[in-house]
Amino acid sequence: MINLLVEDLSVYLQKKLKEFRKKKKKGRKVTNTVAIKNFKVKIFKYFLPTKRKETEDDFPLIIIRPFEGEDSKQSDATVKFICGVYSQDEEGIYDLISLMEKVRLALLEDYEINPKFRLEQTENKPLKWEISEDQPYPQWLGAITATFNVPIVQIKAFKGDIYGNSLYDR
Repeated sequence: MINLLVEDLSVYLQKKLKEFRKKKKKGRKVTNTVAIKNFKVKIFKYFLPTKRKETEDDFPLIIIRPFEGEDSKQSDATVKFICGVYSQDEEGIYDLISLMEKVRLALLEDYEINPKFRLEQTENKPLKWEISEDQPYPQWLGAITATFNVPIVQIKAFKGDIYGNSLYDR
């Protein structure tokens, strides 16, 4: 079920985040903004592919990574959305927050990703976001953590072996 959740979240975010708009600047001042450029957001499941050093072409990105689950009266899966942008200047934090805000709003806008998976929004399981103080310049990274309800596994009653004998009757 968790693999289906990750796949559905990937498709959902690809629909919601067709383009990410980022300011391209010349010089250090915001007044020197020359253009707004559209970037396609790259969505990865679990981890980045193994390869060489990341370049500007790899960004903006979102990595969808489940990392925790719980089965009790209902089944939940907690997923981390790692968001990243590339910026050679200190304005990259604004681009990162903009991308994270788009993901956050997309998740909160439709509680149901599909009939199987629903965002869990309770006092104990809120949608959370964080930005680390240490950033791997020129990459800017942040994370959003969300919990989703997943279908409950139904326990089958033990019917015994192929001869109709139950283990409990022996």
